[in-house]
Amino acid sequence: MGALDPTHKPDYSQTEPPVSIPQQPGWSDPSKIVFAGDMEKGGLDVRPSIAVTKAHLKMSELDEAERKGDLVVDGTVVLSRRFPRPNARAGVEVNVSKAAIDPVWYLPGVAERFGISESLLRRALFEDTGGMSSSRPIGGCTVYIFGNPAFMYDESKELTLRVHDECNGSDVFGSDICTCKPYLTYAIEECIRCAQRGGVGVVAYFRKEGRALGEVTKYLVYNLRKRGGDSADKYFKSTEMIAGVK
Repeated sequence: MGALDPTHKPDYSQTEPPVSIPQQPGWSDPSKIVFAGDMEKGGLDVRPSIAVTKAHLKMSELDEAERKGDLVVDGTVVLSRRFPRPNARAGVEVNVSKAAIDPVWYLPGVAERFGISESLLRRALFEDTGGMSSSRPIGGCTVYIFGNPAFMYDESKELTLRVHDECNGSDVFGSDICTCKPYLTYAIEECIRCAQRGGVGVVAYFRKEGRALGEVTKYLVYNLRKRGGDSADKYFKSTEMIAGVK
């Protein structure tokens, strides 16, 4: 449509996160990270790879957990959601902070950790990903934080953590071919309870369908499972037969 300006430079004023998550020593060498202040000083057009915001989480499974008494409305972490009409039951909402993270590889540093040259690493990435390494076939990550985000780096606080790989079929559409969403729902409930006890809950949701194999490979594995016996040992063997990896 010709509506995109190739010279547009984003205006990031008023986009600062409402949640303060300061630089942590274990992340990396701070000299290799560009922050907003550095971008403004140097006039660099470097697009952010991390954004943090706040939201309310609404899931029918959490409504059911509250109805059964497994979750308690405390007015801080778990909120009662009300409809304007009398006697209407609308369930609950959960206060969360959430961060979106796009993968950015500092290849000289990665090569140094592997003990190889940067040129060899770049060649391996190109060849072993079918030339797709520049388009980042492995997706980003969304981090959901239940409770005070500052407790994540307070070693005196209890932490409940779930690392979950994306499963579109189960997580979004409720497909019965796998059991990913029940695991995710259980983890969210545990994170909520931890936050209500004075700790913090964290769900790291990796956007890499099928442990980064992708949905096409995943569905091929499903078909093989269904025709060859659907048991745990055959599942992993089916993955190895199609994807070439254990």
